[in-house]
Amino acid sequence: MSNQLQAEQRLPNEKLVYWALQFNVLITVMNTTMFNVAIPAITMDFTLSPSEVSWVVMSYSVMFALGTVTYARLADQFELKKLITIGLSLLGLGSVVGVLAPSFGILIGARIMQAAGASAIPGLGMVMTSRYIPLERRGRSLGKIAAASSLGFGLGPVLGGLISQFFGWSSLFFITLLGLLMLPVYRNQLPNEESRKGHFDVGGMGLLALAVIAMLAWISTGNHWFASGLIFIILFWLYTGRVQTPFISRQLLTSRKYVPLVVLQFLVFFQYFAVLFMVPLLLADIYQLPIMRIGFVIFPGALCSALASFFIGRWFDQASSVPLLAGGICLLKTALLLFSCLGYFSFWVVMFSYLIAAIGFTIVTTGISREVSNILDRGHIGAGIGFLQLCQFFGGAFGVASTGRLLEYDTQAYISFNPLWVGTHAAYGHTFALMAGVSLFTLAVYLLNLYGQDRNRSRDKAEGYQDFSA
Repeated sequence: MSNQLQAEQRLPNEKLVYWALQFNVLITVMNTTMFNVAIPAITMDFTLSPSEVSWVVMSYSVMFALGTVTYARLADQFELKKLITIGLSLLGLGSVVGVLAPSFGILIGARIMQAAGASAIPGLGMVMTSRYIPLERRGRSLGKIAAASSLGFGLGPVLGGLISQFFGWSSLFFITLLGLLMLPVYRNQLPNEESRKGHFDVGGMGLLALAVIAMLAWISTGNHWFASGLIFIILFWLYTGRVQTPFISRQLLTSRKYVPLVVLQFLVFFQYFAVLFMVPLLLADIYQLPIMRIGFVIFPGALCSALASFFIGRWFDQASSVPLLAGGICLLKTALLLFSCLGYFSFWVVMFSYLIAAIGFTIVTTGISREVSNILDRGHIGAGIGFLQLCQFFGGAFGVASTGRLLEYDTQAYISFNPLWVGTHAAYGHTFALMAGVSLFTLAVYLLNLYGQDRNRSRDKAEGYQDFSA
């Protein structure tokens, strides 16, 4: 059977469902970026050290990563309506606990509960699109999701700064409560589905969870966690070959069409999250901008990429994805080159460069999401989407951690290898130049993958190899 999934059922009111999904994606993304702005205020209120307050972000990140792949995997067995209901209910409960949190420990518990609920939205949103939207309109639907995500990246710092300044950081939890308003839409509009019998691989999920926690701990603290993370990854790989229905199947992890898309997604998130991390620091260090003005510098790029997402989705439905994906990678590379050469010149240059990076990122991620939903069959769509989003999360985390260490090392070592940066704070110019190199490598990976696919077609026929779309 072809993996180009056609809609098995139609949504009674597709527009209403996607308005609800866009709203929940917006709230989910904002829930991450809003609290990043509130970190200094939380530190003061609970008298915390930097390592202690980092758990506000770290605890949320770990649970969000694990929840995303778990919900998507559960979608292979249980109806979406029930899973989304559970997710939004947990998000609402965590928000109520957060508003009333009297101590730092309870605050961390509230963030974990929020992440356990919010992680249902991105993975199940893509599963919903793959299951109910025909292929010829799928790019358009994914573009709507990308638009909400892009807008959330820009609105989060602005709204978070405003609310924290005038009402206190605990008021941020009221924003996430708004996500519950969409629950009646899903309950009434999503089709009733029969639960499919199957074994849920708790052991595989546990090994993957331990690997995720160890690798994220290594990102944040360094030291020996990297070795333990590798051990759990190896054990997870060995385990998947011994069980009949693994959490993530070997066929998925060795697919010649799926794996290159996962690698590309990882690299693109690595670069874009590095930009998201460095741009506010650059604006504060070089231009001495306060938090509110930094948010307003970032917002135009987020808004433009959100508006462009509607057209980008249509382009992928109407044209070949190859030139569009290559063009998106080139836009991201152009933005990084501008940052590395002229980031010191004017904050208008920073604003324009971020706009280009945001549009390039949206093009690539929309295209990859569409390609993944196209090549996976019904039995792998949940696990495939969940694992893709887990890897993109890792890409973003590695991007932030790597740039942070590069900035710190470069500042201490006073290394100069980017002659095009002639302003102060040269560490930014050097780090952006290295990220531009990563972007060039990403383009090479994509082009080599295209060349490899052409060579593999004839070999696959001769060997009788079958991938998902065979």
